[in-house]
Amino acid sequence: MGYFKEISTSSEYSARNVADYNRMNGWSGHTAAGVVLSQNLPSVFMALTGKLVENKIAKENNKSENTSENSERTRLEEELKKALNDIGAKDENNINEAVTEKQNQYEQEIQTAQEAINKFTNNQDEYSLQIATLSTQLAGLNEQNDPNGIQRGQIKAQIEELKSKQQNALKLAQENLQSVKKTAEAELNKITTRASEALKILQQLADLNKVGDDIVTVHESTEALHYFSNARTAFQKALNDNNDVEAKSQAKKLKELYEANPNNETIRKAYENLLKTKVEKVLK
Repeated sequence: MGYFKEISTSSEYSARNVADYNRMNGWSGHTAAGVVLSQNLPSVFMALTGKLVENKIAKENNKSENTSENSERTRLEEELKKALNDIGAKDENNINEAVTEKQNQYEQEIQTAQEAINKFTNNQDEYSLQIATLSTQLAGLNEQNDPNGIQRGQIKAQIEELKSKQQNALKLAQENLQSVKKTAEAELNKITTRASEALKILQQLADLNKVGDDIVTVHESTEALHYFSNARTAFQKALNDNNDVEAKSQAKKLKELYEANPNNETIRKAYENLLKTKVEKVLK
């Protein structure tokens, strides 16, 4: 560095030192290269220094960009982890399966709550059975075997009490059904929303990790199941809202997706075990 500093002070000194340097190395006279070097060395050196500084800045900028990119990647990965946890998915490949499992769970809860009401409608509830038994006993009593009407009066009082309890039980069953539906709708809306957010995060991560200008699109292997889950949520909401037109539209989608994906076990089980009866009833 001292040599470069000294010869950069004046053109005359630069030329003389270059000539001396050439002679010491066995070169005589001012070679063309030596003259050019003596004239341009300061500017060449400055250009080289500038290039080194430029490269250093570029590296620092790149390092800064990488740090920012890594920070964003870490943030997205954390967000994805939270979303998967909310959905109940094991990993990014289990998103739609997890959503379907939740739908099956709430569908079963709704079905159980509805069946409790159906028992009253079909006179299969515990009160209906007791009332039927007492009614049979009452029919067998008359003035001959119950001259004072005491037994008939007692049985009638029991029947009225059972009917009152039956009405209260039916009311509770109906309220429970509405509560289950409301909870299921809220939970499924949250889960499906988080599932959509998880897929968006996966797309962002894919874009962040892409090489060059290639467009990267996340296609889940369970794309059909994704559409099936969405149609199922919309179908249940339409039923809850008594929206016959929307219910029929979504029922048609569910049936088409079921028929178009015979090898998808998740869709098949969900449709055949929990949805088929409802879908066919709506499509009549």
